[in-house]
This record gives sequence, structure tokens and C-alpha cells, in this order.
Amino acid sequence: MPTVDVLRRAVVEARAEAQAALHDVGRHWTHRPRSSGGSEPWTPRQIAVHLIRSEVYFASNIAHARGAPVPEQIEIDSSTAGAAASALTHAAAVADDTLHEVHDDDLGRGYEAQSPDGVSLGMFTVAQMMQGWAAHTIEHVQQLRGVAGEAAAPRS
Repeated sequence: MPTVDVLRRAVVEARAEAQAALHDVGRHWTHRPRSSGGSEPWTPRQIAVHLIRSEVYFASNIAHARGAPVPEQIEIDSSTAGAAASALTHAAAVADDTLHEVHDDDLGRGYEAQSPDGVSLGMFTVAQMMQGWAAHTIEHVQQLRGVAGEAAAPRS
């Protein structure tokens, strides 16, 4: 199992990628990508709001697993990509209060995570939640980059 320092670094590096992607997609903030079937794709603004909320969500689940105080929800200004980047910085600072309290001996602690609408997602260890946090962020970074690329491509 990776150490807490390795897992924490993965979350921080994923956030840095998210910040860069937010700056890159600013001109296409409300562009809705073409659908490839299924549900309607999110705009960069919707992706950003989801990413920002997920900072507190993952930190809250980790706090629950550790029996620690849960971080407060934050207000999100997503009017522009720059505002969302600032909100992500603020959300990360709030989440870091929890993240920096995690120690290697916490990594095996479990918690039954729930989706924001209360559906059980199953039991996860703190290590799995930290890995999932970084992976989730990178997944949405890729979406943001895809939107920026699609919006910038010449239309035929």
C-alpha cells in the first residue's frame, strides 16, 4: 500500500492539473461538447463545479473514516474559469485541513461512502478514498482538456 505522503502528493498533483485545465478552457467555459450517445455532456463550468464540490466530499468521507470533524461546505463562484480556479483553491485549502491530518495508520480505516444524494457506494478505506480522489480529479481534467480541444478545433 502506498504511504500517506505518496497518496497526498497524488491528490495535490491532480489539483495542479485541474488548475491548468481550468485556465486552458476559459474561452470555452459554456461550450457543450458533442454527445457521443447517452447523457448530455457537461460544460466546463459544470465539470468545474463538480470538481470543486468533490474536494469537500472526499475530505468529508475521509474525516468520517477517521472520526474527525467534517469540513464545511463552501460557496462556489463559477461565473468564469478564473473564478472557478479560485474556488478550487479555496476548496482545496478547506479539504487540506482534513488531508494533512491523515497518517499512515489511518489508511486502513474504512467508511461506507455515500453519493451526494445518499446512495451507498460501498465500504472504502482511507487509502482507497485518497486514490479515488486523485483519479476522479484526473478523469475530469481529461474531460476539460477534451472540451477545450473540441471547441478549438475547426468545424467542418
